[in-house]
Amino acid sequence: MSETIWTLRQSLTSGVVQTIVEQTHQAERQQKSLRCATCERLLKARPAVSRTARTLGGDVEIERPYFYCRSCRLGTYPLDAVLGLNSGQIQLDVQQAAIDLATEVSYETASSLFGRLSGIEVSSERLHTFTNQVAEGLSV
Repeated sequence: MSETIWTLRQSLTSGVVQTIVEQTHQAERQQKSLRCATCERLLKARPAVSRTARTLGGDVEIERPYFYCRSCRLGTYPLDAVLGLNSGQIQLDVQQAAIDLATEVSYETASSLFGRLSGIEVSSERLHTFTNQVAEGLSV
């Protein structure tokens, strides 16, 4: 029984996360208009756009409206901002956990261990990239 649950853990927890996002952020998911943060123009929602966010809680499919200001030439997904999502598929919680492991063991070992422990595959090359991105933000 434990092995079955362990094997299904990502799909089980992603369903919970998906439900929480859908119920908690219904207003943002159905938002029809938004004021441009730069010029204050009223923007109409464009058709909803889907994306997948890979989190430690599992993969979450998010469908959200997009707003674009033709005057400022800036676009935004308000739900992404509310959820704290970054632009890539792999979210910061996954990146941080992988980096924590990669700072203790080699990238290859960290990649293998992280996949086994989390159910999320992250290549050693991707771990190296994540670690370098974090290191660039540090000051001495």
